[in-house]
Amino acid sequence: MTPFNSQNTLFHYQALWGMLIPITTSFRVCDIWRGYWAQRLNWEVGGTLTFSTASVYQDRNEHDYTLDYADEIALYNDAGRLVKFLTKWRRPSNARGFFDVARALSTDMTANGFWKKGDIDLVNAWINDLISIGYKEPALVQNANLDMAFGAAASYKPTTGIVCK
Repeated sequence: MTPFNSQNTLFHYQALWGMLIPITTSFRVCDIWRGYWAQRLNWEVGGTLTFSTASVYQDRNEHDYTLDYADEIALYNDAGRLVKFLTKWRRPSNARGFFDVARALSTDMTANGFWKKGDIDLVNAWINDLISIGYKEPALVQNANLDMAFGAAASYKPTTGIVCK
């Protein structure tokens, strides 16, 4: 798994579901935890994650690196545990579709202390919003390539963002 954040990130229509940003983590962690969540769900639909050079320049504002560190402590303490959890996680056998899988993963992430209940509520509201605008949930692949969790299927592609097949 590869961490990615929300800066200069492109999502294709098929991966619109992955734009959700959790609300119960710190600001400096939320988009990276989302990246891991979206990446794991992307395997369920046979999607890929690709990286490229930045297409924008960011003129950083002044900020306190000590405060940044304090806000990012979950990344340093829990990223390894989250990756291990996600690579071992399997979709429930009773999942009827992708949205059920997304809800299940969100619930399990909460049960394991990565998110809080507010994020389960947010995922449910987000999915309901997607359905209400006619968004078609991605089809699950029968045998998700979980070897991707360990980099076996990783390759560089000269685009950026999450791309679903």
